[in-house]
Amino acid sequence: MTTNDAYVASAVRSMRNYGDLGAYDPEWIGINARMPEFNAALALAGLPFVDAKVKRRNCIANLYTRLLAPLPGLRFQKVFPGNLSCYKDYSIHITAKLFGLTRDALAAALLLENIETKRYFFPPLHQQTLYREFYDAATRTYLINGFRGSRL
Repeated sequence: MTTNDAYVASAVRSMRNYGDLGAYDPEWIGINARMPEFNAALALAGLPFVDAKVKRRNCIANLYTRLLAPLPGLRFQKVFPGNLSCYKDYSIHITAKLFGLTRDALAAALLLENIETKRYFFPPLHQQTLYREFYDAATRTYLINGFRGSRL
């Protein structure tokens, strides 16, 4: 993660260590996000292959988009000029009325063909059990440790 906001940087540092900045008194809900040595070694060994893998995934994503674009009711992830996606996931948005199937009906049909899909970002953060108490629906902002805003 990169930020030029000292508050956000401090919060993220604490969250990667169970919400604790070192005083053993966590200020945030956090996790153990420190990378084990074995995973670091695997990552270092894989670095020489990153560019080729990203290029291949971009070729596959372009093929999917080219083949699916003629179908009504589908929209695709936009990657703006000068930017690059690693296409860890290939996302589409379905307008059921135009497409003729809902997202869930399409997922079920694809699964019958052994093609797995997944709803990402569902439910949205503000509806998830752990975080819904921090969301103020009236102002559409989050309140965490006295910080109000949508920056986090």
